[in-house]
Amino acid sequence: MRTELLFESCPFLTSANVTLSRLGFADGDALWEIMQDEELYRYEYEAPAKERVQAEYKIQDANAQFAAKRTVTLGVYANTDLAHLIGWIEIGGVDEGMNMVQLRFLFGRRCVGTEYPAEAMGALCRYLFEMARVNRVQSVCLDADIDKQRILEKSGFQREGVLRECHRWERQGVVNFAYYAMLLSDYNFLKNTRTVLAGAETTSQQQTTQTEE
Repeated sequence: MRTELLFESCPFLTSANVTLSRLGFADGDALWEIMQDEELYRYEYEAPAKERVQAEYKIQDANAQFAAKRTVTLGVYANTDLAHLIGWIEIGGVDEGMNMVQLRFLFGRRCVGTEYPAEAMGALCRYLFEMARVNRVQSVCLDADIDKQRILEKSGFQREGVLRECHRWERQGVVNFAYYAMLLSDYNFLKNTRTVLAGAETTSQQQTTQTEE
């Protein structure tokens, strides 16, 4: 795994319909729109935001976590409106020994009925496998969160199973976790059989890095 690449500069990734880049304070209003949505946060550990300043705190925390080399948080934007954030994906759980990372993500209502979430995940996976040289990318969500599971499955992730009643969440009580993952071998199979998402296929031609300000 090229851990230094993950944290040396924040990735700037583009595909046919979406762009992923570092969250900035200009994203505050759009992030607040997502964070205050109670339905979107129905299956999240955190409660919906009550004040706009919480969006600014999230952006500050994302920058601090990146500087500390713990997580990388990327905003997702439709190429038709690059000024408006439509979701975010966080790369965390970096395990150099297992050559593995874990993804968390949330997409706003503007993504409903679109392929933007799956395309964004596909573009990021291409970067992780081909540039960062990761072997395993995994994501965990509540077993009741059907929307996230559909996004993961459309992105080529394999459902590995469910841990039943394995954790307690303050707002949810005892919960079941669904585990999804994509291995480098899975990614190569999808790529070689041309079943990988079109958005991920175009990423490498347009992929650059955004230097840290």
